[in-house]
Amino acid sequence: MPSPFANTLYDPDAASCPAVACHLDFVEYEAEVPVHTHRKGQLIIVLYGAVSCRAENNLWIVPPRCAVWIPGGIPHSVSATWNARLNYLFIEPGAAALPGSCCTLALSPLIHELVERLTREGADYVADSHAGRLTRVTLDELATMPAQRLNLPVSAHPKIRAMADRLVSHPDDRSTLSVWAKRLALSERSLARVMLRETG
Repeated sequence: MPSPFANTLYDPDAASCPAVACHLDFVEYEAEVPVHTHRKGQLIIVLYGAVSCRAENNLWIVPPRCAVWIPGGIPHSVSATWNARLNYLFIEPGAAALPGSCCTLALSPLIHELVERLTREGADYVADSHAGRLTRVTLDELATMPAQRLNLPVSAHPKIRAMADRLVSHPDDRSTLSVWAKRLALSERSLARVMLRETG
C-alpha cells in the first residue's frame, strides 16, 4: 500500500516525530523538484530508476539500492527518471548521527526494509508505539551505513554548467575538448583552464 503522502504535496517539517517516510512512484512521468529547503534532513532512497540531486555545488547521482543524504537547511533540487520508484525518509535534526554535509550512502537490505515499512505509517505516531520503535531502530542502523562518493562537482560558471547539464541529460555524449570548446564559443585552452579552475 503506498504512503498517504505519495500523491500529495507534503510538508515534512509539519510532522513532529523524529522521522517520517513516504513512497513515490514516477511510473508515467519524469519529475523535477526545483531548489527548495526544509528543516528536516532528507534521505532519498532509489528503489528503481535513477535520481540526480543538486546541492552544495555538487551533482549527486543516485543509482538503485543507494541513497543520498541531504541535511536539513541545505538548498537542493531533485530530478527523477520517468520510471523511478523512491522512498523518502525525512529526519528531525539531531535524531540520528548522520553526516553534516550531503553524501551518498550504501544501504543495507535491512535499512531498505525498515524504511519501506515506515512508509506505511502516518506522520503522527507516538514515541512508544510500534512505529516509534521501528523509527529508533532505523535511525540507529542508518548511522552505521558507509558513505560513498557518487557526486560530481558542479560549477556556477555558465559555460561549465551548460556542459554539465548536457552531460547529465545525454550521458552518451563523448564529445572531445575541441568539440566542447566550439559549442561553448571558447578556445580549447580557455575551456581547459576554466574547467580546471571550476572543478579541480
